[in-house]
Amino acid sequence: MQDDTNSAVGQLASRARESVVPQGHRRLVDPEIHGAEPEFDLYYFGFSICSNKVRAVLGELGAAWRSYELDPGSHENYKPDYVRLRLTSAAAQNGSFASGWEGGSSVTESGFDALVVPTLVDYRSWEVVADSLSICLHLVRTSSMAQALIPEDLQTDIHAQLDIVDQPPHVALLYGANPDGDTRAYVYRRIFKGEHLAKVKAAERLYARPAISAAVAHWPSHPWSRPVAKWMPRPGWRKWAMGFGS
Repeated sequence: MQDDTNSAVGQLASRARESVVPQGHRRLVDPEIHGAEPEFDLYYFGFSICSNKVRAVLGELGAAWRSYELDPGSHENYKPDYVRLRLTSAAAQNGSFASGWEGGSSVTESGFDALVVPTLVDYRSWEVVADSLSICLHLVRTSSMAQALIPEDLQTDIHAQLDIVDQPPHVALLYGANPDGDTRAYVYRRIFKGEHLAKVKAAERLYARPAISAAVAHWPSHPWSRPVAKWMPRPGWRKWAMGFGS
């Protein structure tokens, strides 16, 4: 385990690890093959397409990493310590926040969602990376295998394909109703009845207290201490409380 006291990011990661993820959902991936200390933490959902893109890249790189599988049914991704960690990412600090549900998972197209997965902690540089596309590119660019995975002569075509994968409507359209009108097939309305409302209530319960204000106070000089107010629960925020990944 890295010395988390080396950086504020490490301290946030330690708190998220201990308060958000049950012991049974923590494991080291490929410890037999990779004897060295893992360099990454990954917070994810097991069935999330966005999460599995990142896991595939970690596998291609042969990386050892700590696996923290969150339980969406328990709304672990809504817990303040996880949100605090995610809000330190460049995607949160430098981009715009989601203000509505558009059916996609692209941070570029839809804005940053503080409540979803995956989220990567890179202990080599002590930084948090959010958004599956950004995480995948970060892992490749900082790896000795960068040229093997994205050859220079194919970069344009590969990035075009990545954009195509990143922008289509998200499968969450099937298991989260649009509050402005549920147009899903009856079978999905029946199977996932009440799922969106349960998410809304879970978030309202967690953030009825000034949890996010405390997170802002913890990092008062960082850029996200200002735009985070746009993310806090407000009229209309229910439109995007159904997201499962980005």
